[in-house]
Amino acid sequence: MQNVENLRWAVFQSIDQSFIRFCLELGMYLVSRGAYKIAESQFRRAIWLNHFVYRFVLHLAWCLYKQGRLDEAKAIQKKSILTTKILMKKQEQSLLQLEKTI
Repeated sequence: MQNVENLRWAVFQSIDQSFIRFCLELGMYLVSRGAYKIAESQFRRAIWLNHFVYRFVLHLAWCLYKQGRLDEAKAIQKKSILTTKILMKKQEQSLLQLEKTI
C-alpha cells in the first residue's frame, strides 16, 4: 500500500512540475510578444505553485518593468530576496540540529 501512495505522489509531483514549467514558458513567450498583462498572470501562477524558485520572481519583475511598473518590480524582488535568506537560514539551523543529533 505504501508503494502505491509513493507512486501517486511521484505522479502528482511530475504533473505539478510540468504545469509550473508550462506556466513559465508560456509567460516568457507572452513577454516576447508584448502581452505583458497575460504574462504577468502566468508568472504569478508559477510563483504561487512553487514560490521557492527565484527565477520565477525575476521573470515577473522583468514583466512588471516592461509595463513601466518599476517600483512594484523592485518591491517584489526585495521581498523574494528576503524570503530566500530567511528560508536558507532555517535550513542551515535544521542542518545544525541534525548534525548535533548524529
